[in-house]
Amino acid sequence: MKFNIKYRNVRVPGKVVTMGNSTLNCIAHTLIIIGAINWGLIGFFGFDLVAFLFGNMSWISRIIYAIVGLCGLYALSFYSILAHQES
Repeated sequence: MKFNIKYRNVRVPGKVVTMGNSTLNCIAHTLIIIGAINWGLIGFFGFDLVAFLFGNMSWISRIIYAIVGLCGLYALSFYSILAHQES
């Protein structure tokens, strides 16, 4: 499955960084969206989809929460790229 995302060249002093369609970026963004939907369900309806599907704090639920959290930390690296783009 290939996503049609255009590559952007970001100018960093002394080099050009390409923010492209890497597999890691697509997986991270997908899991971040899933995590955001889950938090929305918790906030609006008090319903935890991950706990419903895999059990309340079972080992698989904890792995899912940890992976989504790691993807969120990975997504923080995009801010440095965007900050360099604006300057």
